[in-house]
Amino acid sequence: MVVAIKFPKVYFLLWVLFIAFSVRIKSRNGSVFNDNLKFLDEIDSLSLVVAHPDDEVMFFAPTILELDSRLPPNVEFNVVCLSKGGADELGDTRVQELKESVNLLLANSKRQYQLQQHDYPDGHEETWDQESVQSTIKDSVLQGRRSSVLLTFDDKGVSKHVNHIACHEAVSNLVQDESNVKAALYLDSYGDNIVLKYSAFFWEIWKLTRDWFLHRVLPTSSYNENKPATEITLMSDYSSYILSFASMLHSHKSQMVWFRYGWWTFSRFVFVNDLKVVNK
Repeated sequence: MVVAIKFPKVYFLLWVLFIAFSVRIKSRNGSVFNDNLKFLDEIDSLSLVVAHPDDEVMFFAPTILELDSRLPPNVEFNVVCLSKGGADELGDTRVQELKESVNLLLANSKRQYQLQQHDYPDGHEETWDQESVQSTIKDSVLQGRRSSVLLTFDDKGVSKHVNHIACHEAVSNLVQDESNVKAALYLDSYGDNIVLKYSAFFWEIWKLTRDWFLHRVLPTSSYNENKPATEITLMSDYSSYILSFASMLHSHKSQMVWFRYGWWTFSRFVFVNDLKVVNK
């Protein structure tokens, strides 16, 4: 009973800290970009490869919004969605929702961006031909590009979804085969780590609080997650989270069933993206 009473108070306090740390979150993102992603300034396109409409906002919003705010305006941004998400027979509706979501997420963008929609079959049992998927991505966003970077899922896929894994396999092969693909960014799906997957922003707030305290006690200390440079973390501040949640609410109405509200409350993906950077 006591725990049940205290939990709302702790949860409220964590949200207050989340809002209060917005400036520090932006500062940390800036350090991560300058230390590990500065090479993105030299590319001409960044392409997000996803399996379904709503993947872009449910999994990749922190990265999309942060990179859009930091990349030069001449770097074109692309979204490649390989299926219409038609397993529930709402394919046409979801295609339109995806268009609205991308437009809302990038409403303040100063860069060119485009959406490439395809129609591979949606479903946990659907296996996509890899040569076909690779050719589709190449034709959609790589033709005529001098230097491109691809962003997609890792080799496990969120909740081990086979369509997510197919995105990873295609991108991984393109990194090896195409000379104009300079790097890939893979979203850590956390595998079977359910605690981390549903930890929202809590773990990051702890780290920010720890680093703030250490900086107060030891002014020479600096932020260091003890991660190699190939593994980075980008986090939405409060305003970016609200924008991404609004994009989901406004655009993906067909998907906003009751349990989605739980996802937008506890999923780490909507607050934080852990990425693996693979350079050639």
